[in-house]
Amino acid sequence: GGRVEVPLARLGAVLRQRRLFEITRQQERHLSRIFEVMTEGLIDITPDFRIQRANRRARTLLNLAESDLNGPDLYSLLAPRCSANDGLDEFRQKLCHAGFAAADLTIDTEENEQRLLTLLGAKVDLEANDCGAVVAVRDVTEQRMQLANLHHQAFHDPLTGLPNRMLFSDRFEQAINRSTRSHYLLGLLYMDLDNFKTLNDTLGHDAGDQALRTTAQIMTRELRESDTMARLGGDEFVVLLSDAQDADAIQATAQRLRDAMAEPLDFDGQPWQLGTSIGVAIYPTDGDTPETLMAVADHRMYQEKRARKQQDW
Repeated sequence: GGRVEVPLARLGAVLRQRRLFEITRQQERHLSRIFEVMTEGLIDITPDFRIQRANRRARTLLNLAESDLNGPDLYSLLAPRCSANDGLDEFRQKLCHAGFAAADLTIDTEENEQRLLTLLGAKVDLEANDCGAVVAVRDVTEQRMQLANLHHQAFHDPLTGLPNRMLFSDRFEQAINRSTRSHYLLGLLYMDLDNFKTLNDTLGHDAGDQALRTTAQIMTRELRESDTMARLGGDEFVVLLSDAQDADAIQATAQRLRDAMAEPLDFDGQPWQLGTSIGVAIYPTDGDTPETLMAVADHRMYQEKRARKQQDW
């Protein structure tokens, strides 16, 4: 009987090993299927940075062909299609030495579009002295665009696209600091449209909105790129004139804006002359804080508006 038990015991061990082997293979196939269909792009790279496996999403995002697997390394594939400052070099170095790395890459696609991808990489085996790792790839183009749009909406007037009061206040502080360092003058123009209420009441709010948009376009064309024009609300606008050589240059810009707004605007074939009153304040001559300069410019703007009304009478 003993001679029969030994072979049976061995057979049982072999069967158990074979069963474990089959279970392991099934698990591997299951994990491989999960790896392939995950919505996150995943890349398995070897110690020399070559692509060993890439799931469907990663192949799509990086436009990888079958020949790219076990072929050129990931760096060689991505570098020609990335912006020079995207940090791909730093990503590879950090992944090798720190075991974790992240980078934002701007990739040029075959459709001549640019997509913003985020790479997150982690070493698989920290005990081995190599860089074998798994890299997650995410397309964050739309997400970043949405964030950029939200940021723009938070700091810009929705009607004219100009900076709003919040952004203007920040730039005002920066402009004063820059003027203090450079010793150039800073001009503040406070503007109010002269006949806006009459236009709004006569032609309606759509015409009023059109007038505000047109005003922003006309005045922006007369300014330098370094100047800041903002809409405070209603028909009130402000302009910062940085790095002015003298007060005459600031006054000349203000007059140029008056002349530009003196031309009649067209509303469905009906001409309408708005005009604008402008109060000028100069840093540091008229004050050294935004609040003081705004008060001075506002006061001078209303003085000009009253004088113009008296002339019309």
